[in-house]
Amino acid sequence: MTAATISDPVQTVLAEAERWINERERPRNSNRGVAIDFFLYHAIGDRDRPHAWKPYKLGIIGAPWCAAFVSTVGRLAIGKAWPLEQTVRCTALGKEAVKKGILHERPEVGDLVLLYYANLGRYGHVGFVKEVNDDTITTIEGNTCPDGSREGHGVFERPRAVTDSTKFVRWVDLL
Repeated sequence: MTAATISDPVQTVLAEAERWINERERPRNSNRGVAIDFFLYHAIGDRDRPHAWKPYKLGIIGAPWCAAFVSTVGRLAIGKAWPLEQTVRCTALGKEAVKKGILHERPEVGDLVLLYYANLGRYGHVGFVKEVNDDTITTIEGNTCPDGSREGHGVFERPRAVTDSTKFVRWVDLL
């Protein structure tokens, strides 16, 4: 599948993300479950050797998975046309966006939202922008919960405020 064969890549990706809403970790707060393990495997696994693993300092079991969710959803939705790195690291997505000139201050539907955490000194959470209002967005995020934690237990739709430290990755510009 190429970008030319996808009539609306943003809506295709968002529809795939919506398909996973309410998927939960099992057991709760374990960073585990059939779907979560799938997201992590897809983001970490070596696509040239499908049964090999790339090294990851936390290991596959119980690793944070918001970036793995984004990476996997993008690839499931539009295949190899997905223009971003398959990763489990929000910081990697941020660095790639800067390098490719697709990191923005204001959101558009379909963007990735990168949330910066001053206490971490880095981007620490990522999701998809589903809807844009004045100073708020609605997102679809993995590894979150209804209260908005970055260490949640499922895939949820969330309202988020847009702040000066919130950034947006406009991946569709690379298609």
